[in-house]
Amino acid sequence: LSGTPVSNVRVGLTAETPTWLSITEDFTDAVVRTEFLDGQSLSYGDEPDDNVGKGTFDYRITTPWRLGAGLAFDNDRLRVDAGVEFIDWSNLELDSNTFGFPAENEQIEDSFGYVFNWRGGIEYSVEDGPTVRAGAAYRPDPREYDLTFANGETPDRTRTFFSAGFSYPFSPQMAVDVGWMQERSHDQFLPYTFGEPEGTPLSNPDEIPIPFVDEEVVRNHFQIGLRYRF
Repeated sequence: LSGTPVSNVRVGLTAETPTWLSITEDFTDAVVRTEFLDGQSLSYGDEPDDNVGKGTFDYRITTPWRLGAGLAFDNDRLRVDAGVEFIDWSNLELDSNTFGFPAENEQIEDSFGYVFNWRGGIEYSVEDGPTVRAGAAYRPDPREYDLTFANGETPDRTRTFFSAGFSYPFSPQMAVDVGWMQERSHDQFLPYTFGEPEGTPLSNPDEIPIPFVDEEVVRNHFQIGLRYRF
């Protein structure tokens, strides 16, 4: 829903219903073995009690509602846009015809919260010349537990985006577009799904602890396009 309350200004409201995703995962026999420089190793799949085999797992994911609002100013040369989106990730649900996910859904409800995603951009067009643009976006982390790096820092998983680009018209029918976007975030993951996390007391003294991997992520995307109007 959008409208123009005054000249050159447009406001809008959006509502996106939940999305239902049906996922099928196929898995096969596997043996995983990791050799370390000190001569120790980790392996999985070569013992009789290791749960490996072939099979198929079907389940569904229901995403939360998304509510948004936006504001735009446009006077033919200058355009400014800004918007905000509300999402409550604690309402995300898992489901399956084979069995339910009561523990997982309860964990999602307890571990995730709501966020406000912000974004904005500006564009300026030169008469019979190029158009330049820039933008930024801010997406907070919905997880409500802290992230601690090995050096003691506690960064959050907020993702920030910055973009820039320009368009150059070769003629009234043809133009080239060049764009760049950078994403920045922090994250952490465990490379192994068995064993015990590093820093916790080991129930088996011979067991190798799982290392944490700290990530400072920077992704750059470049796009070049050509437009032609018939």
